[in-house]
Amino acid sequence: MVSQEEGRQLLEDVKDFLKKKEFTKAVELFGTFKKDIKKCSSKKEFKNLGQEVALIIRVNEAYKFAVQKDVVRLKEKMDEIKESSFELLNEEKTEELQSILDYVDRHYKFFLEIYTYKLKIKDFNKAFQGVEHSFEKKNFKLGLKKYTELFIAYNELAHTMDNEKKLSVYSKARGLFKGLKIQRLFHFAVEKPKHVEVKGKLVYPHINPAMFSHEVKNPIQTNKSVVSADFEKLRKLIEENKVHAAQKLYEDL
Repeated sequence: MVSQEEGRQLLEDVKDFLKKKEFTKAVELFGTFKKDIKKCSSKKEFKNLGQEVALIIRVNEAYKFAVQKDVVRLKEKMDEIKESSFELLNEEKTEELQSILDYVDRHYKFFLEIYTYKLKIKDFNKAFQGVEHSFEKKNFKLGLKKYTELFIAYNELAHTMDNEKKLSVYSKARGLFKGLKIQRLFHFAVEKPKHVEVKGKLVYPHINPAMFSHEVKNPIQTNKSVVSADFEKLRKLIEENKVHAAQKLYEDL
């Protein structure tokens, strides 16, 4: 059985631990002697102390969920922390309360960064999959549109990451765009273009039919010498359906 004097000392010890930011000791001491402390303190004093300790416990629980990457339960705890903090803001600003609020504010910012990052990376991955799906369906127009959405998602995500992560995610998105261009090259290399007949000549739509008119004295001639050796090699790789070799060469151009 704890005496009145001992109970008051326990109460002061809890407050002292809070002032010194020794929150684990404060929580353990309060939890062990909760009934004794209650008997030796006023109703308001005990209520405020209990709220302060409960707030610290919620912060510790939120930290556990952040480490586990459980964003649903993390958000629940963040809401509880915010509500509890607002309640305590209306109380008298004691030294131990200010110490707790500083602790909560620092951790809440960290939790918010984790939560925001998880949401933004989810949006990024969704956009990334949308681009990939468009490529698989050979819908390159939609793929380019989705790629724009992907970089919007990247820009929103970027401020939540350090430079190393930014570079990694950016490289992933850039690699996808290179893949789009390679796939597009292969698609149009193997696809038989439509043609029309003009004056007995097969003419492709992108060629001016006037080139086949007798009135044209100097039709445009293709000068293969202007095509670089690298692009000539790339064309051959595409025609031979050597995807990996073509992609590697294209990335080095």
